[in-house]
Amino acid sequence: MGFKLTKAEIDRRDEIVAELREKYADVEKAVDEFNNEVARMKGPIADAINAYNEKVETARGFCEDIASTREGEFDDKSENWQESERGQSVQEWISEWEGADCSEIEEIEINEIEAPESSIADDLEALPTEAEA
Repeated sequence: MGFKLTKAEIDRRDEIVAELREKYADVEKAVDEFNNEVARMKGPIADAINAYNEKVETARGFCEDIASTREGEFDDKSENWQESERGQSVQEWISEWEGADCSEIEEIEINEIEAPESSIADDLEALPTEAEA
């Protein structure tokens, strides 16, 4: 008696291979659906970020205008006033406006995914059906 698969075992292997391929196709389909949804959602997110960043630019300009205008007013004051407690307080206030954090939101990375590789069906199908004599 040789070591080999019976007809029933070969049929069972082929059935398992077919089921594996079917289930893997389901995985690929689910990944495709996910990636399609990701692609669909990227647009509104990018649009929202761009709109926000435009307002950040407005805020940055406002802060710069306030700081610049007040710096000019500060410079017009006497040196004694500038060095006074009030002058130092105003200089700190101007510095806060100059240093206001008006950072834009960076684009959010939303990546598509790839279906995991699977060769189990191919590997199973490629296994020998009998031992060599």
